Amino acid sequence: MVGHSFGGRISLVLGAEHPDRIGKIALIDSAGVPNPPNPSASARLTLYKTIRDGLYKVGAKGLADGLRGWYGQRYGSSDFNAVSGVMRETFVKVVNQDLLPYAARIQAPTILLWGENDQDTPLWQAKKLEQTIPDAGLITFPGAGHYSYLERPAETVRILDHFFKH
Repeated sequence: MVGHSFGGRISLVLGAEHPDRIGKIALIDSAGVPNPPNPSASARLTLYKTIRDGLYKVGAKGLADGLRGWYGQRYGSSDFNAVSGVMRETFVKVVNQDLLPYAARIQAPTILLWGENDQDTPLWQAKKLEQTIPDAGLITFPGAGHYSYLERPAETVRILDHFFKH
């Protein structure tokens, strides 16, 4: 199984839940490790929600909707802003889910391929997965970002070919 970013989330869950069906796993710039809490961002979010909900309660729906739109554009990721409605709620729950407990249950040999300069799933997350998955190894692509496999296609193919053949 090979999973990049969100596909890595799926690979972590399937690897843990179906060890009999997964022989090897390659995670490429995988999601699934939560960012540590940021006190100022948490305070900002709490204040925003308090004001937004207060505006809705007093019947200022237009103002509340405007605030919601502004806040999402200002502080939301491009992925967050690409979804709306019920899908946005689902997205937030999925993105905030800590998959390290799943990672700890993976039995399959696992290779982690990571861009050294990945800003979406930073390298410290790869190191955390390497420490958590019982049989994992990390290969870092210097200078590469979140789409390291596209930035280093020949190296990625060579590594994956060797990993899955042996």
